[in-house]
Amino acid sequence: MIEGQNVKRANLTVDEMQAIFRAGLEEELAIAASDLAAPRKIREADSGSGELFVAAYEAIRHVRADADHVPSEVLDNVAHGWAQKDRNALETLLAVFVRPDEVKEPRIIAALEQIGAPMT
Repeated sequence: MIEGQNVKRANLTVDEMQAIFRAGLEEELAIAASDLAAPRKIREADSGSGELFVAAYEAIRHVRADADHVPSEVLDNVAHGWAQKDRNALETLLAVFVRPDEVKEPRIIAALEQIGAPMT
């Protein structure tokens, strides 16, 4: 019986998962609502906006989670052969929408602590 009490659970409960999802959803809704009041503009680029977002997330995938910017070497690889105005649009997109610091370990730990979930 004592051994059973020492075992820590390694999974989130449904309520914990819903609490984390709800917090993230509320954050995204707040960002969307603020954007309605003061929209952020990205200059039109030759590659469509979909291609820009794909490239932005590809760039983010190649930097550490605690990075505060995307290095130019990563941008060079992702935007290889792009026109300068497309690369500028990608840099703007990364600066405004897709920042590497969005998912940092301290932020994840804080979200789990807020709902009392295990850190596994």
